Amino acid sequence: MSSFSNSISVQLSLLQKASVPYITHRIHPTFKMTSQSSQDISEPLDLTFGIELEFFVVYPGDYFPYNEDDDRAVKRIFSLLLEKDINIVHDAGDHTYTHTSWRIKEDELDLSERENDRVPKGYFLESVELVSRKFHFYDDAWRGEITRVLNIIKDLETQSWRFLTSTKTGFHVHIGNNDSGFPLQTAKNVYTLATAFERCFDSLHTMPRIKHVDNDYCSPPSKFFRKGRFVDRESRSLMGWLTQIEDAQTFPDFGKLFILPAPRWQKANSDYDGHSSAYNFDNLFANEGRREENLTRTIEFRQHAGTLQTQDIFPWIKAVVRVVEWAHSIGEKELERLCNGKMYDRSFKIEQLFQVIQLDPLVMEWYVSKLSTSHNRAGEYQQDVIENELDEDFKPLVEVIEGLRYKHSNVVAVLGTIEIKFEHGLYGAWNTSGGPLFPNLLSIDRTDTDDEVESEEDYAEE
Repeated sequence: MSSFSNSISVQLSLLQKASVPYITHRIHPTFKMTSQSSQDISEPLDLTFGIELEFFVVYPGDYFPYNEDDDRAVKRIFSLLLEKDINIVHDAGDHTYTHTSWRIKEDELDLSERENDRVPKGYFLESVELVSRKFHFYDDAWRGEITRVLNIIKDLETQSWRFLTSTKTGFHVHIGNNDSGFPLQTAKNVYTLATAFERCFDSLHTMPRIKHVDNDYCSPPSKFFRKGRFVDRESRSLMGWLTQIEDAQTFPDFGKLFILPAPRWQKANSDYDGHSSAYNFDNLFANEGRREENLTRTIEFRQHAGTLQTQDIFPWIKAVVRVVEWAHSIGEKELERLCNGKMYDRSFKIEQLFQVIQLDPLVMEWYVSKLSTSHNRAGEYQQDVIENELDEDFKPLVEVIEGLRYKHSNVVAVLGTIEIKFEHGLYGAWNTSGGPLFPNLLSIDRTDTDDEVESEEDYAEE
């Protein structure tokens, strides 16, 4: 694509124009890559992807004749999509599924007690996971197909159905190299970028999905380095964390970075726990719990909040595809220079990182606009959704869900949580002499949002 045609080295020359001095040597010796020369990442990628959408369905209790099925809504959506010539299967636990078709199954998510209490009387609730087929990123007309599938489903809202996403739902993207998987170094480069610039990526997500506490489904890299069973927990610096990534010489070694101690109430689990990580690499290699033939050979990005809106879905697909594409093509020295030069630079935000990886300018513009207006935009969106809900039976539920969405996605909640993570050293050891990471946060009205930002008590166990 023309927007990616400029050389990486030219883009990275922007790094030398930093307005804040580098402060890496006072924290930890500079990060040094050691193993890339033994990994062949010169082969071009055949980029593919698939998406997973988690959501809730609320439907009238008298919509179906009485039967004992627990997944009646799932089966109705399945049959509707089949009627519209969508290639889809109903997943009832059959592991022979291939990724040439869409897939739908009942999920195991629950609304919060506050939300559940507002489900209209006489209505039923189901949680659903809808998984796309495998798309070729540059060749398939995937935007049109995803849009069509979502429009077909939403037609059921004319029959008093509602499709809802909440703080418990996620939107996951699997990035693949067709059926070939990725070299270890590509995977390590992705995780190096995600770890070094966790604070930047955090700014794109909602507050519950960037926390350490009460987040067992998309935990950020820093949580694994602070609590992992096989990591060096004494290393509290970003440099130390990146060195541990680089020291992994095999996929099983790399996978050990994602093993968290099992909760006290649960039996010890020695399996790789990438499925609880914001960045899941488990499907790139087999182990005792994963057979080779069942691997998707993908890198899964799990941190995005649940959504059924294409204006959120499409930019994130493009962003994470570009992260993987860049991580595969980046040279050893460029990645070293980026990490050593910018990961401690507080003026370096997600906008600058997107420039470095040469993200599509239109996608970058979307995120910059979203970040700069998120405080007002979130509130306006919330009000629009509530006002457009004409069914009085659903209004209380919609008001609660959208109210929580606003609290979790507005700029105060997100940047406030980032600031607290920073203050508690959760991004690794930093030189903190420069003041707050987000000084403008002090001038924003925090009314009705302070209770949603992680508190000092949340990190008592840290």
